[in-house]
Amino acid sequence: MTVAVSCQGGGTLRIRIPGLGAAFPVECGTGESDATGAGFDLPAAHLAGTVHVTAPPGVTWAGAVGRGGPEEEEETSIWERGPGEES
Repeated sequence: MTVAVSCQGGGTLRIRIPGLGAAFPVECGTGESDATGAGFDLPAAHLAGTVHVTAPPGVTWAGAVGRGGPEEEEETSIWERGPGEES
């Protein structure tokens, strides 16, 4: 499973993946946004999951979650939120 996010605005995104007990911060800048990501090895039985994103007011962010191995095509889900929208 891969999780990639990008953000713009002053502050830090907090990314949590409860099913894996994983969490990481993403620092947002006021210039052009850079994508930041993390990869996790999961057993095949781990097909469902939730990613929580918490962003401070004024931060615009976008993210993508992918699932698949090197020998299979990766499935990707993409989302985007603007300032003041719920995560």
